[in-house]
Order: sequence, then C-alpha cells, then structure tokens
Amino acid sequence: MITLSPWRKRRRTLVAILLMAAIALALMASGPTQRARAEDSGGWRPIGPDGGADGAILVHPTDPNRIFISASDGLFRSDDGGDHWRTLYVRNTRIGAPRAVVLHPTDSDTLYALFRRETYPFDIEVFVSHDGGESWLFRFSPPRIDGYDSVVNPTLAIAPSEPGSLYLFANHRLYKSEDDGSSWKRLDVSGHEITSIVVAPADANIVYAITAGGSNIPSRILKSEDAGEHWFSLNRPGDWGIGTLAVHPTDPDTLFVSVDDGLHVSRDGGRTWSKTGLDVWRPWNINISPTNPTIMYATNWQSIFKSEDGGVNWRTIGDVLPDKRNSWGHYLAIHPTDPDTIFINGQTYYDFPDPPGNGIRGVFYKSIDGGDHWVQLSQGLPNGALSDFAISPATGALYAVGGLGAFRRDANSLSWVPINDGLGETSPVVYQIAISPGVPETLYIIGSSDDGDMAIYVSEDEGESWRRTGSITKSGPPRELIAAPTSPPALYLINGRGEIEKSWNGGASWTRLGGGGAPTFARGLVVDPTDPNRLYATDATGPWGSLLRTVNGGQRWRTVSLPAPPTEVGALEPLTVDPEGGVYVRQGMFGPLLRSDDHGENWETVDAPPLRSQLYAMAFDPADPAHMVIAADDGVSISWDRGRSWTSAGQPLSTFSPVRQIAMDPTNPQRLVAMNHWDGLYEREFALRKTLLPLIGGPGDETGSGQVDPAVSGAWVQSARLDPARGSRTVVQPQQLVTGLTHVQYWRGAEEETDPETFRVAVILTVGDRIADCLEFPYWGRFPSIPSFPGQNEEYAFAFVAPEEPGRYNLTASVVAGAPGFYHPLCPANDEWQPAPSLNTPRVIGEVVVQE
Repeated sequence: MITLSPWRKRRRTLVAILLMAAIALALMASGPTQRARAEDSGGWRPIGPDGGADGAILVHPTDPNRIFISASDGLFRSDDGGDHWRTLYVRNTRIGAPRAVVLHPTDSDTLYALFRRETYPFDIEVFVSHDGGESWLFRFSPPRIDGYDSVVNPTLAIAPSEPGSLYLFANHRLYKSEDDGSSWKRLDVSGHEITSIVVAPADANIVYAITAGGSNIPSRILKSEDAGEHWFSLNRPGDWGIGTLAVHPTDPDTLFVSVDDGLHVSRDGGRTWSKTGLDVWRPWNINISPTNPTIMYATNWQSIFKSEDGGVNWRTIGDVLPDKRNSWGHYLAIHPTDPDTIFINGQTYYDFPDPPGNGIRGVFYKSIDGGDHWVQLSQGLPNGALSDFAISPATGALYAVGGLGAFRRDANSLSWVPINDGLGETSPVVYQIAISPGVPETLYIIGSSDDGDMAIYVSEDEGESWRRTGSITKSGPPRELIAAPTSPPALYLINGRGEIEKSWNGGASWTRLGGGGAPTFARGLVVDPTDPNRLYATDATGPWGSLLRTVNGGQRWRTVSLPAPPTEVGALEPLTVDPEGGVYVRQGMFGPLLRSDDHGENWETVDAPPLRSQLYAMAFDPADPAHMVIAADDGVSISWDRGRSWTSAGQPLSTFSPVRQIAMDPTNPQRLVAMNHWDGLYEREFALRKTLLPLIGGPGDETGSGQVDPAVSGAWVQSARLDPARGSRTVVQPQQLVTGLTHVQYWRGAEEETDPETFRVAVILTVGDRIADCLEFPYWGRFPSIPSFPGQNEEYAFAFVAPEEPGRYNLTASVVAGAPGFYHPLCPANDEWQPAPSLNTPRVIGEVVVQE
C-alpha cells in the first residue's frame, strides 16, 4: 500500500484562467460557493494611471473611512476615506458589472451585491461578502419565468434597522430574506415592475417602492406598513415621471421624491405632496444627512445642489468643481457623521480615438466644507479613458495619454505624475504619443487645444513642459502617430479620414501622402526599424483590404501580394514589423497570421494560438525578435520561437474590455504592459523561457531518476534532488507537457450544448492509485480533435510530492475534456489527496524512483 502525505496542492492552471474565469466559475455554481479574490489576477496587476469610476458611492454608516464605488466597470474600495483605492472586482463579459451593492449598517466587512450575467441565460444572482469584498458567497438566484428574459435593472435594498432583512426585485417578482440572504420568500406586488426599493431608516416596517411606467401606465409609488407583506399605492406628485426617493432618517412619514419638474416632499407618509425650492429638471441622487437632516444634497445631469433648511431652499455648489467639461451628472454620498463632508463622482464626457470612441468616465472628488472647495482623490481608480501609451527605450518610464491628459510613471516609481504643463487646458484630451527613436527625452503628442483644434505638441524634457508646434487636420481623432528613426526625425500620422500625413519639422507643417498609390483609408502604419524609409500600411478600402509598401518614405507605394483572400471579410490588422524587419499581418479579422522575412515578397503562416476573435496588437523583444507577444479578444499569448508555439499569458483582469495595445519593456523584456481602453494599464512579469533540460539521472542515481515512454512524443520528466524540507520525499517536475496522448474522454456539460466547439482539457497525473496533480486549461477547437499541448514553459509545469516509501512508481497521465466554465469532476476541488479515477488507457510517461 502506498502512503501519501497530505500536501497543499499547487494547482498550476494556465495563466489564461484569470480572475474573471475564477469569478465566473464561482458564480455558475448552484449552491453556496466562494468567489476568487480580485487580487488573484494570474500575474497581471492594474497600474493606472489614476482616474475615476462612473458609479454610485457607498460610505459605510459606522466606518466612514471605508468607501465603495459600484461602477459600470467593477467594484472599488477605499479604507482611508477616499485617499487611495484598490480594485475588488472588474467587469467581464460573463458576469457584467454589479447591478446593485448595499452595505450592512453595522458590520463594515459585510456587503451584498447583485449581478446580472451578460451571457445567456442572463441570470440574476445575489452574493454576500463578509471580508469587505475580498471574496463572495453565493446566496440566491431567482427563478426565471418561462418566456421572459431577466429584468434588465434588478434592485436590492436592506433594512437599516434590521440588517438581516433584504429585499430583491428581479425577474418580475419581489423577494424578501430575513436571514442574511440564506433563504428567500416571494412577496405579492400585484404584477408591478419595481425600479427601486427604500426601507425607512427608523422603521423597518415602512417600505417604499417606485414602479416602472410605460406608454399607457404611469409610474407609481407603493408603500408597505408591514415589512412588505401588503402594499398600496400612494398619491402621485402630479402626472410627471417618478425618479428617485429618499426617506427622512428619523421620521418615516417624511419622504422626498424627484419628478421631471423638480423635487417634491410629503410630511404625511405620501398622502399629500408639495413642491420644494428645487425646481430643476429631473433631480436625482437625493441625499439627507443622517446626523443633521436639515442638510440635503441633490444632483441632476449637470449640477450639484445643497439645502440647509430641510429641502425648502436650494443653491448650486457644483460650479466650483475643478473639471467642469461636458458634465453628465454626478453620484453623491454624505459622510455619516459630518454633513459638510461629501463625495462625488463627477461623470465627464470624453472624446478619444476609436476604438472605443466617445465615453463617460468618473472623476472622484471630496469636499470637507459643504461643497465650497473640492479635492480630486483618484489614486488607484482606473483611468480607462486611455487612447495610447509608450515605454521609454532608455529608462523604461511609462507614458499614458487619454481623456484625462498625459501622465508619466518612472521605472522606479509606483505613482503617476500629470505632465500637462503647456498643453493649454486643465485636463486636455490627448490622442496619441510617440517617442523620438534617437532622442528618448523628446516626445510628441496630438491633443486638444484652447482654440478647439487638434494640435501637435513636443517636449524635450520627458514631458515636464510642452510647446505647440502646429495643428493637424481636424477630421476626427487620429489613429496613429509615429516618429521614424531618421535625422531629423520624420513624423507620420493617420488622420481621422484615414489619410497618411508626414512632417519633417516636428509637426509645424504636414504633407498629405496622397499620390503614388498611397492608401485611401489607412487602418495601420508601421516603419521598418532596419530601414526608416520603408513603411507598410494597410488600406481598408474594398471587402478584404490591401497591404501597401513604400521604400522612399511615402512618395510612392505599391500593393504587396498576399496569399489567397481570406474567407472572412475584415481589415488586415494588426500590422507590425519585428526588430529584424520581419513583417506580420493578419489576413482578415479572423484569418491566418502571416509573416514575411523578405519585405512581403513571400509569406508563411504563423502557428498562432487558436483565435476565435479579433487580433488587436503585437509586440517584440527588441533584442530577440523570436520573443513575441500578441493580444486578442481571447487574451494575451507569448512565443519564444517566432510563433511556432505559444503560451497563454491570460487576460489582464477584465474580459469586457480586451487588450487593444501591448508592449514589452525595452529595458526589461520580461515586463509586459497591456492597455484596455476602458480599464487603463496592466503589467506583469513573465519569466523568460528556460532551456529544456534533457533527461538526466538513471539507474543507481543517488538522487532519483526519471524515464520517458519513447512512444509519447515530447513527454519529459526531469529528475529532482531530494527536498530536505520534505524528508525522504522527492519532488519531480515535468518540464514539458505530454504532446502525444491520443485518448480523450469527453465530458459534456450544459454550456457545451450551446457552444459545442469549446471545451476544457484536463491532464491528470497519477502515482500509483492516487492523483498527483491535475492541470486544466481552455482549448478552442472542434470535437473530436485533441490539441497539441503547449510546452517548454514553466507556467505549465506540474509539481507534486512523490510517495515516501522507497521504490519505483509509474507516472501516468490521461487527457480528459470538459465543458468550459466548469472544473472537471476528475480534478480534485480541494487540497487533499484524491483517489485516482478510472482512466481509460492511461499512458505511462515516466517513472518516479524514491530511495532511502
């Protein structure tokens, strides 16, 4: 009998199974389960620059230093009153953003979140966290009604005076829990569609709800005086649409309701109404100070208002905000004990290049004097309004530009510094940045200007100061800005009309490259680093697009022949050139990735990872062009052998906004930097490939040995010396996965029925009759094909403990496939040793030898 010691398994899932996959797995479970921590991001970490989040602010009622922002792109928390922020959860395509978050009134570590999944069947799910949002437990998913989709805007509420009482409206039904969400019962609301629920802070029996209106059905205010058991309609304040509702903190019969013509108040529980002094159009986000109810705040789409007499008179305080451009409204929260301390998310409209186009971002501000003065506090909140970034080839400093201006982060710093001196506006919009190849202290950017034009600026001191050199064609946001390694440096840009322009004087004047066969609608432009006069451009004209090349700096162009036209319509992108002049282009949005080593005369297909969606960007190690990285909707992948084999580097946190730009740090190629337009920048260290060691050891080797089944191609087991920390046990690490196994046992799951082309592969290693380790990773392909497992990278290594008893034991493996989104049932779900499954024709891949 083999005795195996308990061992905390090091489950080495591929880096592609990142934070969002872990969250998705937890949310798909049918019973209570714990969701992975947001910090477990597979090696990627958000690095800014600091920005804002466009969502509701929640200040904890007993711990005002703990603040949450529930935004469209995730959930964020501050533990120091808003001075610093960190990400708890980032939106992804499966789960979406939190639809509602409510805080426990006395326990600052407990909060509840409501999610609506963004993939079919669009389930509504309630989770609770007892550690401040670090991890989550599933509580409830209301059943769907046949023939109806889940309601788009579900709502969640808590009774402040009875913390265990929760209300949920979802899937056209109202539910209540009285035990922290563990169990739920249905309440009768007579078919009303509820948009918001408010429980009176001073009386848990008094509950108000606003119903959705329609073309022939006006919205209503419902009231319950017995904690939701029975409901009746209140009089409406006029025939206007009803917005938000707020209840007095100590008087449950005093409530405020916003309608289209202003704010109305009732002093008798909603039986009669009178208009307050706030008569602006559609006020919302009504806030009443819990310690001084005479202090009230409200917002609408453009302003912030304050009342100091209980809502009778109001004045505007939002005009003093530092950033007043294109305001689209604000979320507001009041400090629980200090009515003069308020927090807002100033939603601001930004215009920056497509993709992603125009958008709304939040800018977090705090005031400690009732709104007379404001301080921006955004450290740690993602600046998703990014349009471009660059890395200094000399220092490794990061530059990022976008809707909040230009920023720099030095290589040895963790903070970003705004570098907008000389750009004209308080917070200019910056579209593109380029670093001079010969003089890295010299930077060029395209940004907005005070006169409304798009201007070109130059800095000769790493962004400390800027001067305007000229203007560019105002035809929409530019797509590219390139500084060529010529003397003096030539600047190229693709303007908003898809035309290529060139400047020899730092942007003071521009010449359109419109003759000699130049692209009519350029999508991409690159300069060959081995010859600055050789450029390539992709032209999106026509159903397939075309690739063009010039060898004289853009004076004349000719079409480069590619292999047969792709079967999918789409532009030729991305387009890039490696440090040795090798040209890469994807032939159509979903076509093959091609490479030419002779400037486009001949092409070969690169064995890129299976890609189901668009490929956005590529980057290379400046010192080793065989070391390359690609970014696509599927995530980031790395190759060390010019694309012959690939390793998944995962998706930087959010799969809702895929990586659109990626780079290797020229001063440290192990460092990858990726940009999601909506989520900001992320970085990770990715170890360089280690040389695959040949099989070592053999009979009589005092440290153990490993053997390989010659019938299994590419299966290697590297011997390892005895680990003193583990006594007599031997740690064995196969350095390359099995590539020749042919047995596949398919496990079909519910999701697989809707997408039969996707599945998850598990490789199971056993020693004797016990599982030694189990590795899972996704694979995109068609049944019944079996992938060629990636290898030659430590990210794929197994690690397991061999038996303590001396002897020889076979190391076997089997490949099993399962539906995505589920852990395969054969892989252990905990840290204990599991009995080995009954595997059909497992393959012996090596031998473990344990000696005294």
